[in-house]
Amino acid sequence: MSAGPNEAAQYGMVTACYFGIFMYRYRQGLIVTDRRAMVNIAVLFMLAQPLCRIAGGINGLFTFAALCMSSLIMFPSPQQDRQSREEREKKKKAQEERKKSKKKKS
Repeated sequence: MSAGPNEAAQYGMVTACYFGIFMYRYRQGLIVTDRRAMVNIAVLFMLAQPLCRIAGGINGLFTFAALCMSSLIMFPSPQQDRQSREEREKKKKAQEERKKSKKKKS
């Protein structure tokens, strides 16, 4: 089962569009490229693309295109990253305060 040149070109176009949008958002500072981003890309191109190519046809291509778009949406932004870091710090401070208050009671 070999992919025809037309199918390979179609998947190549979807991939080129994905990386074009990714690079634009990266240059604008809208994407945090941390471990989560690398896992996202690896799963997309090492797992999802081959499975969609096995599914074949237009359904496989559209599924891959939809997965690419959802992958771009799932990348964390700097604002989301900052908010999650602040929330973790608040939780940590609250836990430390509870420990201190327990020690004072003892």
